[in-house]
Amino acid sequence: MRLLVFASALLLIALTARADEAADPTRRAEASKLSVQGSAAWESGEYLSALADFEKAYSIFPSPNLRYNMGRALSDLGRDLEALEAFEEFMAKATDAPEKARGIAKAKIAVLEKRIARLSISCSIGGAQITVDGRIIGKAPLTQNVRVDPRAHQVSAELAGYAPGLAVASPRPGETIEIRLQLHKVGVASTPIKKRWWFWTILGSAAAASATAIALGVHYGVQSPHPITIHTDASMSLTKP
Repeated sequence: MRLLVFASALLLIALTARADEAADPTRRAEASKLSVQGSAAWESGEYLSALADFEKAYSIFPSPNLRYNMGRALSDLGRDLEALEAFEEFMAKATDAPEKARGIAKAKIAVLEKRIARLSISCSIGGAQITVDGRIIGKAPLTQNVRVDPRAHQVSAELAGYAPGLAVASPRPGETIEIRLQLHKVGVASTPIKKRWWFWTILGSAAAASATAIALGVHYGVQSPHPITIHTDASMSLTKP
């Protein structure tokens, strides 16, 4: 069954690429070779090697069908958020793909949606730059929740003239955590966030919880009826509205 699934994906790639073959047949051929090599590795359970081949093939010839192959490998490696993004791109761009392949991708998306988590981030000052784990997400106010892996994350907001706001959250699969970041003008008396006792306590607890869950193979439920609200002002509190 697994071989049939990948055979369909490889046939898809060949059919889609054929229209561009005259433009760059050498690159297409090289990408196809890597894709076949990757599917053989995947079939042998060597998912990391398979992913490397698919990614290299995609960098040479970015067929959207290769995103399907990458999604399968990423999913088997437990990299759920990346797998979800790969399948979504496949569904959006490979509109002429066979219904069977699109059906498999759609089913995988439904499963992966329940495995990831989301952060609903708001900030007291508009225009502040929001980052998650050092990655720039955008400027406040954000219009969408941020999808993340279910583990500890550091969220920050920065704006010139203000002391940065910082929060730590450790969502579970399927959970949406609300984070409210408060910025204070520079010069306003307040304890630096990294010197507040609760910051390091929560950061350490969140990291320890994630490490314990991984070590013990803990599987959380896909829904959390009580999302946590995190306030990052001078008196941080955790509430369950």
